Order: sequence, then C-alpha cells, then structure tokens
Amino acid sequence: MSTDSTGTDGTSRGDTGSHPLGELLEAALHDGKAYFHARQEQVKLDVYGKTGAVAGNLLVLLISAVAITLFLVFASLALAVWLGTVMGGLALGLTIVGGAYLLVFLLVFFLARNRIQESVQLHVINLLRDGES
Repeated sequence: MSTDSTGTDGTSRGDTGSHPLGELLEAALHDGKAYFHARQEQVKLDVYGKTGAVAGNLLVLLISAVAITLFLVFASLALAVWLGTVMGGLALGLTIVGGAYLLVFLLVFFLARNRIQESVQLHVINLLRDGES
C-alpha cells in the first residue's frame, strides 16, 4: 500500500518537486535583488562623481581666489606707495587705497549681495544636478 495518494488530476499530493510558478517567482526575486544592488551601486557612483566635480571646482576656485588676492595685495601696495609719493606721505596713500576698498565693499554689500548669493546657489545646484558647470 502506498503512502502517497493521488489527486483527481493524477499528480501525487506528496510531490515536493518544483513548480513553474515557484521557479518564476524565485527568478523574479533574484532579478529584483540584482537590479536593486546594481541601482544602489549606480547611485553611489553618481554621488562620488558629483562630489568629485564639486571638490574639483572648489579647488580651482580656491587657487584662483588666492592668485587674485595676491595680485590685489601687491597692486594695492604699489598704488599706495605711488600715491604716498605723489601726495607727500605713505600713510595718506595707504588711507586712500583703504578708503577705496571700503567703498567697493559697501557698494557690493548693499547693492549686489543678493544677486551674488543667488548666482552662487544656482551654480552649485546646477553642478550637483548636472555634474557640469
């Protein structure tokens, strides 16, 4: 006498063999996990790429700012010394150059501050979104 009983369709009820639906679900689960892992790696690479682009742009900006600052310092000192000889005193030449810088700072601070801030924000947002400047 057999311990397995057969169903009305002739298949064994105790049969634990693979079913096409089970194989399909298992394959879909495997593919879903592989897709999720690949997408996760792609997002990581995108973040690394954008971080590198931002860091590269900041380095170029920093080097440019240092070069411009050095130029302005030496040009300002030369102008102050020249004005000092023309006006009759080094202190007067330094005061005139310092006053000119104060005037430029106040104009930028009160007239162009918001436009500069918005421009920098837009540049950074575009850089992070597109990965290019």
